[in-house]
Order: sequence, then C-alpha cells, then structure tokens
Amino acid sequence: MIGFVAGFESALPEGMSLAEPVRALMTWLEDGGQAFTSTSTGKRFLNVHPVAHIDGVWSHLSFQTDPEFMTYWAGNDALNARVAVLARCGGDGSVLAQWQSAGGPQYVFLGSEGDAFLLTDDPVAFVQIVTMGYYSIEERATLEATPERNWTDFNGPDPWPEPRAVKEWVEAQFAVRYPACGAALMAGAAENGFGAWLDRQTG
Repeated sequence: MIGFVAGFESALPEGMSLAEPVRALMTWLEDGGQAFTSTSTGKRFLNVHPVAHIDGVWSHLSFQTDPEFMTYWAGNDALNARVAVLARCGGDGSVLAQWQSAGGPQYVFLGSEGDAFLLTDDPVAFVQIVTMGYYSIEERATLEATPERNWTDFNGPDPWPEPRAVKEWVEAQFAVRYPACGAALMAGAAENGFGAWLDRQTG
C-alpha cells in the first residue's frame, strides 16, 4: 500500500505541493504510527496528536484529503485547483486548507457555516496551529482561546491531554516556542484577503 504522505501529495491539485515543514510533520506522524483508517467512513487519516491506538484519538484535527471540497462548499468546481483541504479541524466539518494565491501558498480556514479566513502564509506557524492541542476548531474565536480552554468547553472537567510529544518535536525541529493560543500565530492575517478573493470567484 502506498504510504499516507505519498498518497496525500499525489491527491493535491496539479502544481500544488506541501511546504517542507508540513511534509516533515506529516512524515514524522506517519513514521510514528499515526496513519489510521476510520471505522465509520473507511477513509484514511493522519492523526496530529499522537496516540497509541485509534481508539485513543481525542481531537477532531487530522490530515486528510477532500479533492472536491470546494465543489460542495462554494458550488464552484474550478476552485478545487486553487484550494486544497489539508486537514479536518472541527466536529462540524470545518477544514484547514492550502490556498494557492497569486503571491504563493497560504493557509486558510473554511467553516461549515460558510466562514472563511486566512490563517498564515508561514508553514511553520501552520504546523504549530495544527499541533498545539485544539480539540475542535470551528470558528475564528476558537483560536483566540487556549487549546486547554477549547478542550474544557467541549469536555468539561476531564483533564486536557496536552500533546507534548508532537509539540516538543516541532519546537526542536523548527526552533520555535508555542504561544498560548493560535491567534498569536496569525500575525498579518487580520486583513482577510482570502475572503475577498473567494467573493470575487463566487460573486
């Protein structure tokens, strides 16, 4: 069977590729046994918060492809060539994606209720957002809270299973430190150029 990362890259639109930090994270996760097959959908996914077994998966964040996502999200087949889902991030169906903009690849959020905004153009910042320990990212406000608060909002007093192993790997690999919340990694993303671009494509 083809490896998860190799299969993932082959499913990306023509001319689009993974940035090296994103590929490095995915390879580390795959080598660590985090590629699973969903028992409900039969679809392969790459868990971003390492666990010993699929039954221990506790977060909605996982790398997985959806080549036709923009067809049903925006009703526009052509957008699938410019926007590629990289990860599911919310229990409501929200995703994180790579947008091939005129200025180069950028990372964006697409919500189940039609919300869309830019996260960052920095692949290392994207890696940090994905791995910092959020349970379910469903809106911009999620990233303004800490991952621990996000966990508590959904799971009550159960202890937050902080993903220390992947965070320590990211910090050592890229010489970075994690801020308290994802919003701190979104510097320069206040002006929603992605949303404006989408409006032009679908208006």
